[in-house]
Amino acid sequence: MRRLKSYLPRTKWTRRLTIFLACLFGILALTLMLLGWAAMSPVGRGYAETRIEASSPLGQTIEITGLRGDLFGGFTVDGLRVSDAEGEWLHAENVQVEWEPLSLISRTINVRRLRAGRLFVARQPNLVRRNQTTRSPAAPIKRLRFAEVSVVNLELDQAVTGRSLKAALEANLDTKISTGLLELELTPANTDGDQIVAALEWGQAEQFLIGDVNASGPASGLLANLLGTGPDQPVEVSLEANGSRSAWQTDVRIDLGGVRHLELVAQGSETEAELSGFINLAPFEALKPLQSRLGNKVDISVSVLDSGEASLTAVSETLILSASAPYDVEERYVDLAALDVTARARNDRILGLNSVGFSETLLQGRLDLTDGRVVFDGEAEAKDFTMNAYSAEVVSSPMTLTFDKKNQRLDIFADITSANFGSENEA
Repeated sequence: MRRLKSYLPRTKWTRRLTIFLACLFGILALTLMLLGWAAMSPVGRGYAETRIEASSPLGQTIEITGLRGDLFGGFTVDGLRVSDAEGEWLHAENVQVEWEPLSLISRTINVRRLRAGRLFVARQPNLVRRNQTTRSPAAPIKRLRFAEVSVVNLELDQAVTGRSLKAALEANLDTKISTGLLELELTPANTDGDQIVAALEWGQAEQFLIGDVNASGPASGLLANLLGTGPDQPVEVSLEANGSRSAWQTDVRIDLGGVRHLELVAQGSETEAELSGFINLAPFEALKPLQSRLGNKVDISVSVLDSGEASLTAVSETLILSASAPYDVEERYVDLAALDVTARARNDRILGLNSVGFSETLLQGRLDLTDGRVVFDGEAEAKDFTMNAYSAEVVSSPMTLTFDKKNQRLDIFADITSANFGSENEA
C-alpha cells in the first residue's frame, strides 16, 4: 500500500504537466491560426503595408501596392517602389514570395521562392545611417537561404554602373558563417549582351572552394566598363576552383579580344599558399598611369609558407621588387611591421620626372605598414645620377621615409654622399 501511495504524487504531477503542455500547444496553434487569418485578411495586409511603408530603413521610402496572400507563407506584390531623398531609384513589379517565418527562430532567413516579373534599378541609392536609441541587440542571422530567385526582366540604368543592362536572372544562394553555395545565371536580353554563369561551393566538409565562374560581354558592355577596358575589346573572364583544404587550386583569367591579359594561379593547403601570374597594364584604364612607369607587363609571385615566412616578388620592365616578412602559422598573421624590402629600378622611367635621371637605383631596408603610416628605414644608391645641371657617378644615402596616411604628409631624412659630383657648367 505504501508503494502505491508513493507513486500517486508523481502520477498527478505527470498528468498535470501533460494537460498543461496540451493546453499550451492548443493556445499556440490557435494564436498562429488567428495570426495567419489576420495576415490574409484585408485589414491585416493593410496594416502590414502601412508598417512597412512607415519603417523608412536607412533613409529609404518604401511604397507597396497590391499585397495579396499569406504573409506567413506565400504572398504577392503588384508593385514595389523604393525612394531616397533624391527620388525613386528601384521599381519592382509582380513580386512573388514564398518563405518560412518559423525559421527565424533558428536565426535563419529561408526564402523558398522569390520571383519578380520586372526589376528596374535607376541608380545607386543614397543610404542614410541614423542614430538609433540604445536597445538590446537582435540576434544575428546565422544562415541565408534563397532557394529559387528569378527576375524575368532585370534592367540596370547607365547611372548604376556606367552601362545599361537588360537581362534575365536565375540564382540560388545558401550561405552560413563560413560555408555556402551560389548558383547564378545572367542571360542577356539580346545576343550581344553580357552573360554570367557561376556555380560555387565553399567551406563544406573538407572543401575550400569548388566550382567555376564564366563571364563574357561585348566591348561596350557592362563587364568591359567595370574592368575599364578599351572600346574595341570584347571581354571573357573565368575562374576555376577545385581541391580540398589540404590541397586546393584557383585559377583566374581575363581575355580581351581573344588575347590573355591577366592570369593568376593560387594554390596551397591549410597552412601554406602560393600565388603566381602576370597582368598586362595597358588594356586597363585604371592601371595606365602605372604602365608609363613600370612598362606593360608585371609578373607577380606571392608565397606564405609554414616555415614562418611570407614573401612577394614583382618584376616589370623597369622594376624588380622583393619583400619578405615573418608569418605566424598558428595565428595566420603576417607581421607588416617587419617587411624586409629590396627594390631595384632599372632606369629613371619609374620616377616620371624629367629633372632627375639615373641608370640604376637600389633601395634596401625595413618597411613598416602599421599604425596608419608607411615607414621605410634603409639605404638608397643611384648610379649615373643627374639632377638638372648636376651629375654624379654614384649617389648613396641612409634614408628614413615616413608617410602619414591620415594627414597626407611625407617626411624624408637623408645624408647624401656622392662620387665625382659635378656640374655641366664646369670646365
